[in-house]
Amino acid sequence: MMNDSNIDLTFRAFTDEHLSKEFTQNFKNIFKGDVEYIDFSDVCEATSDINSWFKKQFEGPSTNVIDSDYLRKRNGGIIFGNYLYTRTSFDHPFNPKGLTHILFRKNEHEVQNMVALTGVGFVRYAELPELKANMLMVPLVGEQNVVVWLYPTNTDDMMDMIYQIQDPNKLHAAFSKLKAACRNLHATIGQAHVVNRYSTFIPELNLDLSGLKGVHKDNKTPSGYSILQQLHLIADKFIRGGPINSPKCPDSDFPIVVIDRPYVYLVLNKLYTPIFAGVNYGY
Repeated sequence: MMNDSNIDLTFRAFTDEHLSKEFTQNFKNIFKGDVEYIDFSDVCEATSDINSWFKKQFEGPSTNVIDSDYLRKRNGGIIFGNYLYTRTSFDHPFNPKGLTHILFRKNEHEVQNMVALTGVGFVRYAELPELKANMLMVPLVGEQNVVVWLYPTNTDDMMDMIYQIQDPNKLHAAFSKLKAACRNLHATIGQAHVVNRYSTFIPELNLDLSGLKGVHKDNKTPSGYSILQQLHLIADKFIRGGPINSPKCPDSDFPIVVIDRPYVYLVLNKLYTPIFAGVNYGY
């Protein structure tokens, strides 16, 4: 049984530039973030400092999220780091069923074996104009838990959406608007340490493509750079291909779901309380 839970978001801006007082103050007030001035001319030291900050955000072990080659190519500027997570206390450890091992291709040369949660079932969907976002909900295999994807209608509204959903009342109001949709969506949630062009740690969404043979002509393991594309295909195939006006699909106008932008995902218990959270800025 869960005793307490809350969502939190940690931000930090690493920069070697002079930032305006207004920007710094807004960054601290709105995103509760700190600004750290760093000497990018010493690439190795700067890389170590940034990775150290990320590692402090974890309760468990983590890998580096940025390498010195990336900083060398950037030649200074601002690097934004963020970590979205939940802090939860349990009477008993969270030990979900439906665990699976998947291979995630980090790049052309590295493949990572990850433990992941598998979700499959009929989708629920909602448009949330008050959050400037849309929401998808899918049950997790073998559990009463569900996973929710929240994605902004406009990419520029991502930060505001994240800020808004930290209010439990607004988050639960959004859940109340979810409606049953067509067919099902099959996806896995895992944790991948990936360096992308935004230099952020990504608890990543990885899709189970077992039902979509032929998506890749060479049948290779899907890479991080095609994750969002695969989600388009999964949603289009399973949702739009579902039976119209069936008991599980009352809304014949359910849209083709395309998450081609940044998103937040939350794992919720049966009381709709978040027990895990992740953020992806896309590629």
